[in-house]
Formats: sequence, C-alpha cells, structure tokens
Amino acid sequence: MNDRRRPTPATTDPFGGQFSQERASLSATTWPVLQWHGGLASLVGESDSMKITGGFFLEDDRILDLGLEPDEPVEGFERVALRLGGKLIAGWGASRLSLAFLYTDFCWEDRESGKLRFPAEEYERRKQQMPGSERELRGRTRALVAVDELMQAGVTEPLILSVRGTYSAALNAILRDGQRMATEATKLRQRAGHSGAIPREAFWVTIYAGRMSVVGEGSNTSRVSLPQAEIPLTLNRDFLIRALVDEPLRRPAGIFDQWAERYEEAWHEKMALDETVAEEEALSEEVELSYDPVY
Repeated sequence: MNDRRRPTPATTDPFGGQFSQERASLSATTWPVLQWHGGLASLVGESDSMKITGGFFLEDDRILDLGLEPDEPVEGFERVALRLGGKLIAGWGASRLSLAFLYTDFCWEDRESGKLRFPAEEYERRKQQMPGSERELRGRTRALVAVDELMQAGVTEPLILSVRGTYSAALNAILRDGQRMATEATKLRQRAGHSGAIPREAFWVTIYAGRMSVVGEGSNTSRVSLPQAEIPLTLNRDFLIRALVDEPLRRPAGIFDQWAERYEEAWHEKMALDETVAEEEALSEEVELSYDPVY
C-alpha cells in the first residue's frame, strides 16, 4: 500500500493568489534593543531589597520579541519599571551581563537632535577646520551582541546594544580591552604551535554598572553609572580560557558563523550614515537624572 500523500492541488491554497518571494525567506533586519541606563535611582525592582541605580534595561516589547515572558525574568535579570517623561516603561533590569561582540559601529551625531550622523573622522575634521564646532557632536556606539544570560534561557538571536555620549566612550574602552583579550589569546595559541587568529567574539565580556561618578563639564554635569568590564590589566591563559564562549557558538559553521552569514548585510545597511537613530534607543542619554523613580 502506498501511503504517500498526493501533492495538494495549487487551487486549494487557503490564501489564494501569488505572493512575491523576494523577502519571504529573509531574516529580520532589526534586532531587540538592549539599553544602558545610568540614572540615579530611576530603576527600582519589585523586590524591596533591590534598588537598581544603573545597568542594562530591556523593555517588555523587546522581551516578547525574544520569545520570553516579561513577568518571568530569567536568571540575571530583575523585573523593573522606569518612568520617562511621565510614561511608565516596564521591563527587565540587570546590573551585570556577559556579552560577546559580533559587530560594532561608531559614529558621531549632532548633539541637539541626535538624528544627523557623521563618520568617525568628523570630530577631528571640525576641530581642525571649524574649531569649537566639534562640541556639537556626540558619539554613538552600537554593537550586535550575544547575551550569555539570555542564551542560557533559550534565546537564539542577537540583540543590538546602543549607547551614546559618555556611555559610548566607556563602551569603546571596553571594546578595546575585548580586542586586547583576542590579541593575547592569539599570541598564546601561536606560541603553542597553532595557526589562526582568535576573534573578539570568542570571549564573554562581563559588563557591570560602575559606581556613580560625575560626568560632563561646567554646569552640565550629572552623576551616572558608567559601564565597566571585568578585564584585568594583565591577561593570563586561565582568565582567557574561563572567558571563552561555549564551543557550539565559536566553532566553524557554529552559531556565530550562522549569525554572521545571516545578518552581515543587514548590519551594514542599518549602520549606513543615512540611517536615523531609532527612537527606542533614546534612554542612553548623557544626563539621566530627570527620570523619576518608580517604587
């Protein structure tokens, strides 16, 4: 008896008609935004014992995009709320997370609107040709990241971390240290007689909310918590091995390679200089103290 199903006639298509296939199988070109919040007592957890003064923030809508339930925070996160301009924003907060950086991008924005974007060379160009006008610029750093705590909970896609101003400068320092890890690991590997480099994405970088510090100049100053990383000045083999991401992520044709193949073109398109800044990234301001605490 032949029990193979017969092909279903095209006339029974429940949706009817023809559909363009140009974008039917393309991956999404946007990713959930992981934000950094540095304001004083602006985020307050649901537990009475935990008051968050800085760290990562993930809005409820972005949590749902990841296939997780906002009311059930995964390990490493706390259920929190943020009040911004009279609007209550619910989500998850985390004072520290472990990230692996796949792609990064830096540009300058005009300080007033944050919507005009300029290449990395713009600051020095203005400083030399139009002294003083460089103060109208503010840096923004974006990174496509894997989040260890979320992947442990079953998340299979990267997020985009977007910060600007003082936070951008702090994150860039962390990225340089992350590259230092990759460079040192490559040297150790080559000394052991093995060829090939080790990329920055092969390591988890644990980033945490630093102690409140004064940033800004003149009358425009505030106390904020900047991102800091647990990367020692002197790197050794044991530290680097402990920081390695899991083998399925970093092996050839592994998850990170699959992400690169799937998202590289979309990433570069999104980072194009004519791309305006996403509204949902606006929490990462230089001055955070206007946010009201939520108890």
